[in-house]
Amino acid sequence: MAVRVTIHDATLRDATYVMWNLRPADVEEVMCQVPEGLSPNSMAYNLLFSGDTFAARNGDQPVGFFGTSPINASCLSVWALGTRHMWRAVSAMNRFLVDEHLPARIEQGYRTMEARSIIGHTDAHHWIRQLGGKPLGEPFDFGRNGEQFILFRWHMHDLPVARAHANRFTS
Repeated sequence: MAVRVTIHDATLRDATYVMWNLRPADVEEVMCQVPEGLSPNSMAYNLLFSGDTFAARNGDQPVGFFGTSPINASCLSVWALGTRHMWRAVSAMNRFLVDEHLPARIEQGYRTMEARSIIGHTDAHHWIRQLGGKPLGEPFDFGRNGEQFILFRWHMHDLPVARAHANRFTS
């Protein structure tokens, strides 16, 4: 019997489990953005209360921690982190975002979304592009030690593109 992926409001258990078991590319991306020595528990707690946060579970096992955080009254920051098993949940995460979460944010007045990703995290770039995100400008210093990031941006009217690709993620 196949294990079912479900999406839930994130709990501290989900968030800390994912943060302690991040994929190497996510570790690289996250660690350069926070003060040195910040524990995975502290990062989980801070993200958990940064906006709307969700967990993807494969059965009872958390595999993804993701959400949106307001940048201002019209723009959301979209982010996602995961374990090495996150790929099993990507389609469910996509469907949840484009069918439920983002339409609700549109009703609240949000019009644009942004995601920043470290230059070498090609899986994240591929995923963001499949959901309609487009790189904006050149890579820029965003990490603590000058690590280069790419800014991806998309408009809520791009949601039909995201919806068309929600079930077709390929890594």
